[in-house]
Order: sequence, then C-alpha cells, then structure tokens
Amino acid sequence: TATLVTGAKLIVNSTDSILLPVGTSSQRPSALSGGSDVTGMLRYSTTRGTVEFYDGAAWQSTTNTFTIIVEQQFTGTGSQTDFTLSQAATTASVIVSINGVIQIGGAGYAYTVSGTTLSFSEAPSGTDIIDVRILTTTQTVRGIASDNGYNGIHTDNTSVYLSTGTGSAVTVRSWLTNGAEVNSTTAVTALTTTTIDTFDATLYSSAEYTVTATDGSGLRTISKFLVAAGASSGAYLSTITTIDSSGATTVPGTYSVTNASGSVAVKFTPTVGSYSMRVKATYQTV
Repeated sequence: TATLVTGAKLIVNSTDSILLPVGTSSQRPSALSGGSDVTGMLRYSTTRGTVEFYDGAAWQSTTNTFTIIVEQQFTGTGSQTDFTLSQAATTASVIVSINGVIQIGGAGYAYTVSGTTLSFSEAPSGTDIIDVRILTTTQTVRGIASDNGYNGIHTDNTSVYLSTGTGSAVTVRSWLTNGAEVNSTTAVTALTTTTIDTFDATLYSSAEYTVTATDGSGLRTISKFLVAAGASSGAYLSTITTIDSSGATTVPGTYSVTNASGSVAVKFTPTVGSYSMRVKATYQTV
C-alpha cells in the first residue's frame, strides 16, 4: 500500500515481465467456441509476430511506424549559445525557429545539434523566443495486415510470411533467407475421390498445379499439371511430369477436373489407400 498508484486496478510488483496470452489469429477469442472479441483485449499474435489489441471493430497491431514530435521552448539570454534538449537528437531531426522564423541547421549555419546539446553560431538575444521541435521515429514496421487481420505479410529473422484467410489468418507462403519459396497450404486427406482445389473460371482462365501426395509409408509423389477452363463449361487437364521419392514415375491415382457453370474443381482419386495432399496453385486471370 505504500506504493499504491491511484487509478490502477492491478500493480505487478516485479522487474522482469508479464507473459501475455500467445497464439495465432485463428486462436483469438472469437475463433473459439463461445468466445467473443471485446474492446480492450490484449494478446501476442504469433501470426503477426507482434502484440495486438481489439479496438471494438478489429484486431490492431502495435507495430505501425509513426513519428512523435517533442516541443521545447527557451528564452535567449544574449550570451548563451548552448541549450540542453530533453532527449538526444541530430541536426537533421530538429527544427528550430526564433520568434517564429525558421532557422537553417548545419555546420556554418544558424545551429547544430549533437546529442542533447543545441548549439547556435550566435547567441540569441535576451528577448528571443526559441522554439524547438524534435522529430523521433519510435517504431519499425514488421508486418502489414488487413483490417480483420486475416490477410497480411510479416517477417522475422528467418523468413517472410504471407497469410490469407476469410475466418482466420493462415500462412500459405513463405520465403527463406536464401530466396526459396515455401508452400505452406493446409494438407488435404484423400481417401476416395477428393476435391483438392477449386477456382472461378469467370475470373481465372487457367491454372498451374504442383501437388505432393504422401502415402502411409511416407512415399512422396510430386505431380505437375496444367488446367484450362471455359468461362461457364469445359475444363481440361494436362500432366507435365510426375516423380516420387524412390525415383519412379507412377502416378498414385487419377487427377481430373470438372466445370459446373464456371466453378472449376480439381479432383484426385487414389489408386489404393489414402494420401495426404499438398497443393500449390497459380492462377491466370481472364
């Protein structure tokens, strides 16, 4: 009670840290059964790689770049040339005016700044009002996201990540430090004839696919094929190549395509057993 702060409902008497709730965008309260996003909620998002808060309409990130302007005023003495600033700065980040007239900064001009010292080439008179504006960038952008937080791009020291989604943010692509692209789309389990991808033929005329099918023994078969579709009917598939992790070229099943009034569906029918399918699709616009 000796250190009670009026207006604070909770005081943690510690010097280390508080561990916030940590999780992906899909683990926000609204994404859980019976949960809701409430104004003032605070958590760490592993999808964004930053602390986020709910403002009543959307989850907002705290990593936006912004600039703070700090103002100070001094009165000249007629002899004083050096004045102490409230924080360290440089000549380029300080704007100085005397009696409302902007001064030119730099060596050989009206003033220079080094650390917290503002130095004038000539002492301002005893009636001069010196107005100082210090510009300070305080944050660095590490991610960009849509208003709902589902679509965005963020980085860390190992990769650049692209996330998309309609109900949650899912990482679908990443680029490693060596420039390699990684497909991270969710795997599809194919037990019988299974739709592994769909696209709208009124928006996209064709697609290129790279599909990895992994069976129960761990054998991985990679197939690459093209799909061409009409705006409302007709769709055709052509296989470019197939190879598996044993060096064989046997397709583990059949790939097919249908077009129902412009809704194109790419399907896989396994020859035997079930497969875990990873699908990378590239669409061409009409």
